Amino acid sequence: MEAEKRREELIRERSKAQLYGFVVSAVPVFASSIPPQLRNAIIKNFADRFEKNLKPNFQRMMEKLGVVEDIRSGRAPERVFNAYIKWLSGFLGNLGIETTLRKEKSRHVLEFKTFPWINEARQNPIFSLIFRAMLMRSFTWTGIKGSVIQTSTLRSRDENLTFEFHMV
Repeated sequence: MEAEKRREELIRERSKAQLYGFVVSAVPVFASSIPPQLRNAIIKNFADRFEKNLKPNFQRMMEKLGVVEDIRSGRAPERVFNAYIKWLSGFLGNLGIETTLRKEKSRHVLEFKTFPWINEARQNPIFSLIFRAMLMRSFTWTGIKGSVIQTSTLRSRDENLTFEFHMV
């Protein structure tokens, strides 16, 4: 039993390392001059692969946190959201990204405080697009009615990457 748990943990860690490696290695391939249609197709493909590889991890965490029935029924969206943020913070933390969450009126604002590839990200919009795709896709897994809106990019030296979660 303990050996099986350790094996699963190693598989999860390997998956996270592979995603990290993909993000870091893929960025130089993309340039700002890629036509939007091609860039959108690439981002959609990334989001599909992200879902295939990370949704099982998300589902395990939701089971562990006891919110699966809330997701299925659509009840307790704030509780589900808090569980989602816990999962998301852990996932991003494994990539070396620290975040903060603050509530402002009817929305939650997630801000990326540290970012390991900040110099590359400031030069290439693909980083912001990848993380937007990841947050938009993973938010749908919660079943919460609402949206994720990117409110800043890494292109500006004065801003961190930020997203707003609006729940209906």
